[in-house]
Amino acid sequence: AKTFKNSIYLSFLWTTMISILIAIFSPSIITAWIGPQAVPNTITLIALLFRTVTLALDQCLGVLGNGLALLRLQAILSPIFAATKLALALLLGYVMGVSGVAWATGICVCIFSLAFFGIKCQGILRQLQKSV
Repeated sequence: AKTFKNSIYLSFLWTTMISILIAIFSPSIITAWIGPQAVPNTITLIALLFRTVTLALDQCLGVLGNGLALLRLQAILSPIFAATKLALALLLGYVMGVSGVAWATGICVCIFSLAFFGIKCQGILRQLQKSV
């Protein structure tokens, strides 16, 4: 469990630091490559940062879930996640524009992967620690 916590912590730190740097420097990079007309607004950059960090944490949980043989739970949650994400992406995309789609992805990852799946993994890890 300690190795897993360290893995999540390092993944969170690394992804957050790199994402912040990319968010800061991407307007300059995009301006140099494409031109100033293609630079996204700050809300879109923050939404993409949030999406990237949540997906990185989701990958850690996915690897742990595979190792704990939680494939059935993943198979059940995946279509629910996809349908919810699609509906939320359409709604937030309509309301907020492009950044709404990134927000929808991050929100659904937080709800389905980090909350439901994370709680299940945490319970199994606790049981394993008690049995050792």
